[in-house]
Amino acid sequence: MRHVSAEAFSTLVGSIYDCALDPARWSPTLDAVAAAIRCQTACMVLHEMTGDRLLIHLFSGVPTEDVAALDAIAHLYPDRWGGTARYNALPPGVPSVLSRVNPAGCESRISQEWYEPRGLVDNLMIGFRTEIGFGRHRDEGPIGDDEIALARLFVPTSSGRSPSAACSKSAPSSARPSRPCSTGSPSACSSSVPTCASSTPTAPARRCCAQAILSACASGG
Repeated sequence: MRHVSAEAFSTLVGSIYDCALDPARWSPTLDAVAAAIRCQTACMVLHEMTGDRLLIHLFSGVPTEDVAALDAIAHLYPDRWGGTARYNALPPGVPSVLSRVNPAGCESRISQEWYEPRGLVDNLMIGFRTEIGFGRHRDEGPIGDDEIALARLFVPTSSGRSPSAACSKSAPSSARPSRPCSTGSPSACSSSVPTCASSTPTAPARRCCAQAILSACASGG
């Protein structure tokens, strides 16, 4: 994966695991993940499994007064994605990118009143029981295939399933990547990356997972 070392990827995966034990770690972890995919802001919403009560509602890279302004018009957020029906139909556990799902989203009221004045021109969102979203500043341009591929690798880790990295010492050899991608692009092979055998890997196991997934999905490191 371009510009992401195995050590950096391992650190990010480890940080996400640590958040399960200490939710106070989510803010700096979201900062780190946002930086990895070249986004300026991040938001995470965790809903109660048996109801609609919010358990976690965090913003990263957004001043407190801006959060309050967004909360006041948050009911308009689905409009940014093309309306409630289209927003609710976004596939769970898959990174969705605003500029690809609804290029006209920048014309919605919430975009004009909140996102555009702050230079945020694109969003990447991953929805499951936890919704995580990232905002891309106009200076970085639209979210591309590499950022989508990297975000996809974090999905199983963030949703509480075993990480989407590719090995541990106990994993069978058939579960390990056999060759690096010839294209050098993470988007070319991220869908075929196997899963770590352990759902609670130690730091060395996380490094193994990170090294395996990055060697499978990039050339040159």
